[in-house]
Amino acid sequence: MPKTDSKIGVDLGIKEFAITSNGEFFHNPKYLKKSAKRLTKLQKDLSRKQKGSNNRKKAKIKVAPSTYASSQLCSDCGNQSSQTKDLSCRTYICPVCGMIMDRDINASKNLLKLAI
Repeated sequence: MPKTDSKIGVDLGIKEFAITSNGEFFHNPKYLKKSAKRLTKLQKDLSRKQKGSNNRKKAKIKVAPSTYASSQLCSDCGNQSSQTKDLSCRTYICPVCGMIMDRDINASKNLLKLAI
């Protein structure tokens, strides 16, 4: 894969497995436990590859603090709203700027901003 400087925010959710800041949804994998052992082995093999080799690809990952309110912040204006503490509320509506967006996409955009 060619090297890129692209960045993306990813929100791990309850309803969906992962939601990206560009609007992609990844459904919950049915065979996650079965694939975990294979993934561990592949990661171990990758870590043994020689540094500087074209076979070695790494992503820089930043993890948000557990106290970061990614789903309560407006990704447009930055206003914090407590309306989304209720998990049954799936749409974020900003009371300040009026932006309306899926709660998980809004959270992933906030996570992207935090990482940049």
